[in-house]
Amino acid sequence: MEISIFVELENGIKVYYQENKNNYSFITNLFIRADDQGFPEGMSHFVEHINFKGIGDIRKSKFLQYLEGKGISINAFTSQDFICYEMKALSNSSIEAFKILIEMIFDPKFDDSDVENEKSIIKEEIKYVNNEIEYLIKTEMMKLLWGPESQRGRSVIGTESTIDIIDGSSISRFIKEKFTTSNIFVSIFGNCDFDKIMLSLSQIKKRIHHNSDYLLSNNMKINSLEKKRIFNKTINPELVYSCLGYRIGDWKTEERWIYDLINLYLGEGMSSKLFLRTREERSFLYEVWSKPNFFEDGVQFLIGFITSPEKKNRTFNEILKTIKNFDKKKDLNLNILKKRLKADIVFSYDNPQDMVFDIGRNYMLFGKVYELQTILNKIELITLEQVFCVMEKLFLKNEPYYISIGY
Repeated sequence: MEISIFVELENGIKVYYQENKNNYSFITNLFIRADDQGFPEGMSHFVEHINFKGIGDIRKSKFLQYLEGKGISINAFTSQDFICYEMKALSNSSIEAFKILIEMIFDPKFDDSDVENEKSIIKEEIKYVNNEIEYLIKTEMMKLLWGPESQRGRSVIGTESTIDIIDGSSISRFIKEKFTTSNIFVSIFGNCDFDKIMLSLSQIKKRIHHNSDYLLSNNMKINSLEKKRIFNKTINPELVYSCLGYRIGDWKTEERWIYDLINLYLGEGMSSKLFLRTREERSFLYEVWSKPNFFEDGVQFLIGFITSPEKKNRTFNEILKTIKNFDKKKDLNLNILKKRLKADIVFSYDNPQDMVFDIGRNYMLFGKVYELQTILNKIELITLEQVFCVMEKLFLKNEPYYISIGY
């Protein structure tokens, strides 16, 4: 029988464990809420890279070989809000695996040559992503929506100039100040020695995080259409990549899944309103999409499309007309949308790798663990009036920011 456990340790670390004794392995996500405010832009991402330089006397490439030799897989990624460390290991090595993970995060071994080497690697990564249209357009849109000096508007990977000023002492200070036990959430699925893992986590010295000023520019004007055009000669001159962005500063936990329903209705999938209207009926484009992103202090909702230059303005106007002139009686079949959303969430929770991430991400947003059935029940209770109330707040009371990339 599977059991689910939520524990808050005395040092402030929160842990969710879903046990499956039939497994011979386990998977975990360890989240640390660690923005880079007060440090060079891109610092969180840089430290994530440094964490893989080694522990104790096991350094660099030997460290990665050491992990593989023990059947332990560790990866990581950085967002605007947190760093997430993903680990898979065999059940019989669960205690050792956690001890390694804890040591590489809180006490990584590195020297000046490691720092300089990582600078070169990340500069190459910066060049790479700056030629990725989807990354570029979303990064520029977040600067418009949240302000270039806010945590949301800062680049996760930084710039070449900000990377240059990172050194060993600033990395050590970042780990000490930002990697606090009060900011850690761990989600685990599978079969592991849970009690001994809790003991290892409880031995991490208690450190309380003092919330940094996110510089959210809450007074910035967001109710006027602002257009920005970016010229990039490396992309296909026959196409224009465009994005509309909306931002809502005040939102409630209960609205989380309403935004997902709106996303399914508008731009997610081939049955969405924008796909049918702009592609199937008007033949304006090949691709259109939408995506909500959730943060503690707000929501952004992006709508993107790719089209030829001569059809860009018509497509833009058609999208605006579609999202502003929705018909409450005809346009939205809530029961179908609920079934789609619940199916997507069930599929995710049936996949252990997705499940441990979703549990952790929701906790980082809401400070609460949501079991699958709780989420499904919340979705079932959503009414049509609630959906249209959020749509009006999002689309009728806001004008979007607009970016296009191309000629």
